[in-house]
Amino acid sequence: MHILVTWGTLHETAVAGLQPDDQAAHSIVQVYSVVNEPYYSIPWVTSPESNETGTGSIISGYRIITSAHLVADSRSVKVRKASANRQYEAYIVFVSHESDLAILRVHDMGFFSNTVPLEIAPGAASQKKVRVYGFPDEERLNITDGILTDNRRRLYRHSSSTLLAGELLSLIEPGYSGGPVMYDGMIVGIVMQANNAGTVAHTVPVPVIRHFLNDIEDGSYNGFPHLGLITDHRDNLLTEDNTARHGLPGICINRVADGSPAEGKIDIQDRLVSINGRTVFPDGTVELEPNVFTHYETEIEQYQVGDDIHVQILRSGEIKDIVVSLDTVRTDFMLVPPEQYDTHPRYFIFGGLIFSPLTKNILNEWNSESDNLRERISAWGTRDKEEIVAVINVLPAEVNREYREMAGWIVDSVNGFSIKSFDELYRMIESSDDPLVTFSDEQGSQIAIDRQMALASHKRILETYGITQDRSSDLLTASDNIRLISAIEHITKSSY
Repeated sequence: MHILVTWGTLHETAVAGLQPDDQAAHSIVQVYSVVNEPYYSIPWVTSPESNETGTGSIISGYRIITSAHLVADSRSVKVRKASANRQYEAYIVFVSHESDLAILRVHDMGFFSNTVPLEIAPGAASQKKVRVYGFPDEERLNITDGILTDNRRRLYRHSSSTLLAGELLSLIEPGYSGGPVMYDGMIVGIVMQANNAGTVAHTVPVPVIRHFLNDIEDGSYNGFPHLGLITDHRDNLLTEDNTARHGLPGICINRVADGSPAEGKIDIQDRLVSINGRTVFPDGTVELEPNVFTHYETEIEQYQVGDDIHVQILRSGEIKDIVVSLDTVRTDFMLVPPEQYDTHPRYFIFGGLIFSPLTKNILNEWNSESDNLRERISAWGTRDKEEIVAVINVLPAEVNREYREMAGWIVDSVNGFSIKSFDELYRMIESSDDPLVTFSDEQGSQIAIDRQMALASHKRILETYGITQDRSSDLLTASDNIRLISAIEHITKSSY
């Protein structure tokens, strides 16, 4: 699958394939964005600006709904109506990278003249013939037919999230991203990604679109709630060593995440039997619609963060009713967060070693993952380990000459003290007065940096590699700068 984006010069426009009764075309817009992505493996550098374009739809409230990946890391956004040449400045109001959706507004309200907002359908339109709108030739709105098949959980490439998504059988080319899939005059999906051949696309379906729009009604975006349970339907299979589980309702709980809504209410080896009256089957599915089964997490994702749900569990042969408040999201539990957008990577340089929280962005840039790193992607955090900190790169210098091949090395402790987060590693390095700052991994391997040599060579290392900031902006406080400058000046003077 690929995310659908392209770019082209704007010329005279027209609407291709427009039928006289197709009023929806007048509410379709082309979205232009100028993107400036950061490099996570070289975190003080940003990529050259690139241009992307796609499609959006005017909906109620003078809003435009489109794909988040079109405007991620954007420096400017413009839109134009399909029937006009003029481009209007736009801005992002809300974005859900998780569900690949964004809401734009336009500064000049005259943009919306002679348009009618499109409605979101009340429900899915599976196995229906639909119309798809987009700008594949970069100039003209194109309308093509397709078949919208089943909604089921699929991977959203933009965010590495798994949510409900529709499958669209149609010829989909770059430029359709963010474009509406229409049935009976209403939006039943938004194009987000397609296979390389462009013959099968995935759409953000009505339930996910409505969840996003309902979420932002209070003026903020919270995301999709997560109960904090790890289950495995294979635990329910009948084996010679597992006959006692055969025939029991629900699915066995393998783990309850620290700090999750389920903690203290649901235990390991409990069985999740139902969610708000919807039966959870031993394979971990629920019947979302008649004869349509999907993973039970989809049922939870129908609710908003902060909602209460009623859960039934089986414990020691007894059914128990529990009320759980959904006050957490999936990323609250992840050691390695999914792709980050619209933010700058966090980093800190010490002794030529570049430390950063490990993110999916870094792994994507490395384009290869060791078995150790691959295992960490799906791991959940604990109170003692909130995130993974790695040496993401090494700036060769005398102070680190023994450690120049350590990119990708995971740091688990500093001077013998375990670290649970990047902030903790940063504080330990800054506050340490030990002559050697020793970093260790889980296997006991170590990197030992001479503190005096690191401080004495710090400025020279930065100048050699053209680095103006030795740490990300979130770490730049007055006290940090005063302390660092004072230490460097002291070490430099004492070195002569």
